[in-house]
Amino acid sequence: MPDDRQPFLSIQRKVAGKVRASQTLTSVYFSLLEEMATNGVTFKGHNALLSGVGKGSINLAIVRGLLAGGTRVIITTSSYSRATVEYYQRIY
Repeated sequence: MPDDRQPFLSIQRKVAGKVRASQTLTSVYFSLLEEMATNGVTFKGHNALLSGVGKGSINLAIVRGLLAGGTRVIITTSSYSRATVEYYQRIY
């Protein structure tokens, strides 16, 4: 990449009190993204504990993704009822 340009996305870090783009970290980041896009990802054999998993929450979408990837997931929610338990059982 020419010296007068920066990547649209970059990993930055603080150097001598100033935030600067790190070419090394950005390169590693893009390499990992390319590997994941090419080979996919798996969470098989991993465990996750998520709290605040309510209907319509972003955590619920994360739970679905982790389950699809093979993770063993434990969730907590502040609302407890038979209907709530059945709702989450359908997701699992």
